[in-house]
Amino acid sequence: MTLAQLQRLYGASTASTTLISPSLSLSWYLQPQFAAYVQWRRSGRAPTSSERYGLWRSGIYRCNCIVVGDAGLKAETSNTFDIGVKGSPAPGVRLNGSVFYTQYKNFIGVTRYPRDRYPGMFANAPAHLVTIFKAGNRDKARIYGLELGTRLEHGTWTPALKGLYSSLAFGYSKGESRSSYEGDKYVPLDTVQPAKLIAGIGYDAPGKTWGVNLLGTFARGKQAQSTNRDSYRNTGSGLTESTVEFIRVPGFGRLDLWAYWQITPALRLDAGVQNLANKSHWLYSNARSYDASSAADWRRFQLAAQPGRSFNISLTATF
Repeated sequence: MTLAQLQRLYGASTASTTLISPSLSLSWYLQPQFAAYVQWRRSGRAPTSSERYGLWRSGIYRCNCIVVGDAGLKAETSNTFDIGVKGSPAPGVRLNGSVFYTQYKNFIGVTRYPRDRYPGMFANAPAHLVTIFKAGNRDKARIYGLELGTRLEHGTWTPALKGLYSSLAFGYSKGESRSSYEGDKYVPLDTVQPAKLIAGIGYDAPGKTWGVNLLGTFARGKQAQSTNRDSYRNTGSGLTESTVEFIRVPGFGRLDLWAYWQITPALRLDAGVQNLANKSHWLYSNARSYDASSAADWRRFQLAAQPGRSFNISLTATF
């Protein structure tokens, strides 16, 4: 497209976005080292220059479609509410926990517009174009859940166990989104991770001259849910439900063993054995979008498995 065509398509004005991200936190101490809190945060993301003014064509003269930005895009925004506790409720105990809720709106997505249904959008476009894919504030979403973490120093209560500690961390969240398309509904967000529990037990020698830690990671299985939002043809009918079924990513339990040796104040040796039991497992974030009806995707899914038992060692010198 020529510069004149681009100016007709986007207009001559220059858009700008001002984002204000306030927050408010109220805390009260239940004990001198242990506090409860309530918090609110507002965040946002301004549209990028490509989302506002980007242009993409597959071929210069032969393509009959175009992907364009929208100079009038609004910023994506979110409001997060947290209620939790943090600190040390008793000697030898560290505790952090919260429940949260986040509301998102004006998520930016790309919508298909055919010329025969939206002729007004093609008034300033070249005559050979029949489809415009345009960025827009299309989706909204919400995510909520809880997080909990604690560490216990066992030597606080039993001097003979000084240096022995245990830790526990748990996270659970659920999210869902919907678009502005007619007929759409809230569908679980595929990017939200499944529940995970991490538990560990370890020992640090006096002066932390050496130490060892056994860590167990346990993740729940999850199956992502597909939508037709990104393939919606926008020809007048409502959005239909997707018939694609993704492969369910199974849950797993994995053990990792770590050790360190502080050889000198400036020299430290670290070594570890990951996936101690040599169990096959998959990370949901890496394997959530494989089609269960596709033999090729099943092969790709198998290739996406995490490594079996592995070893690593490193030597760090501090100057």
